[in-house]
Amino acid sequence: MDQPTPPTILGRPSFGKQALPHDAPAFAFAHQLGRALAQIQQRETNPQAAARERFVLFIDQDQLLARFPRDHELRGLLEAVRLRGEAVDVVLNSPTPTRHA
Repeated sequence: MDQPTPPTILGRPSFGKQALPHDAPAFAFAHQLGRALAQIQQRETNPQAAARERFVLFIDQDQLLARFPRDHELRGLLEAVRLRGEAVDVVLNSPTPTRHA
């Protein structure tokens, strides 16, 4: 029996943020990645902001890119967050696989 495709999780669950549903449109994912990029920019220009706790975005990058293979904005946002984020403690993490009953 095939297992259902797990949702692409994006957000900060530890802060009570809801995950985006698997069928969310590209602009919803781009919005969340844009928020992460804004956090990076803030931390790059303000050392006090960089001293805050780690900002973690949970996302299955491969799944997202497979779902929207021609969306250059998403690809660019993912790359920008990956390249610039770690230096200021903004990171992309793959979600922990969920078990399906």
